[in-house]
Amino acid sequence: MAERKIGSSERLVYLDLLRIMSVVCMVALHVSGTGMQAPIGSFDWHVCNIYDGITHFCVPVFVMISGAFLLDPARGYSLKKLYTVKIFRIITAFAFWSVLYAAITVLKSNKPFGRTMVLDFATNVLKGHFHLWFMFMIVGLYMLTPLLRKFTQDKKMTEYFLILCVVFMFVIPNISLYSLSNRIDTVASYINEKFNMDFVFGYTFYYVAGYYFKQYNPGKLLKIAIYVLGVASAVLIPAGTYFYSLEAGKNQFILYAFQSPLIGLLSVALFLAFKDIFSSVKFGQRSLKVISFLSATSFGVYLVHAAFVNMFDITCRTFNPVVSIPVLTAAVYAVSLVVISLVRKIPVVNKYIV
Repeated sequence: MAERKIGSSERLVYLDLLRIMSVVCMVALHVSGTGMQAPIGSFDWHVCNIYDGITHFCVPVFVMISGAFLLDPARGYSLKKLYTVKIFRIITAFAFWSVLYAAITVLKSNKPFGRTMVLDFATNVLKGHFHLWFMFMIVGLYMLTPLLRKFTQDKKMTEYFLILCVVFMFVIPNISLYSLSNRIDTVASYINEKFNMDFVFGYTFYYVAGYYFKQYNPGKLLKIAIYVLGVASAVLIPAGTYFYSLEAGKNQFILYAFQSPLIGLLSVALFLAFKDIFSSVKFGQRSLKVISFLSATSFGVYLVHAAFVNMFDITCRTFNPVVSIPVLTAAVYAVSLVVISLVRKIPVVNKYIV
């Protein structure tokens, strides 16, 4: 399948569109999450649960996009470049935004200046604001990249690695969610613990899968199955969350988790759908420029959007969430885009913080 590139860039159009969609959905996720304290089963809760649940693919898809580029053996990426460019940029961006968010948090707490305030500030800087956890994770994947690139040099080895991930990340840990026997739960947990397959657990599946599905097309039957299961997952995620929450009497977000098979299927299905749909689309130069710009600002929008959602106490329950969630998502995204566009104009600094 022919894959078009944006201008002279090596970025593929469908991956840029995926990146844009994912950051918009990340904003929607955090906006809709502000309404999940509504009573379980209420209208507001159901609406927020639907928006929140089906947008949780955004982080896995972000990781898949990174893997699609960095794990490609055809793209030269030395260890020195990996650390001095990719990882260094993440560290500097984290430092800047973590200090900014920590300062806002401490100021909002209205605590008097003193030892406690200083310690709170320092702790918040080191831990990062809630959404900055992604930066710790992506640096970890970058550090593993030289090893993972050895796997992706060979298709069969890549497939073997993905199979291990599916078994030990998706299948065994999730048996307890669907079994009717506590004994099965116990056995599954015991097996997973004793195998201690941490290397194939976590976001490594999505990282490697991004490269694999960019490079190779699954067979027709497998692709149809992925699409069908992906659509089913989009229905089952909010439906299952309602069932588990109702049973527990409190919010249960098990199916939102990245290791949920439903999130995995939805993420892979969307990745393949964008590849199938947009790889053959002929975009005009003006459209390509807009796509390129929005894609390039996605990282910055991710960094700044939480300031408007959480720091300024935005809530989607101010009015009907069916309308408020997309409206607030569009507003937060637009304001974040304006802010980042201005920051990108700052010489030198812009290379290290957005």
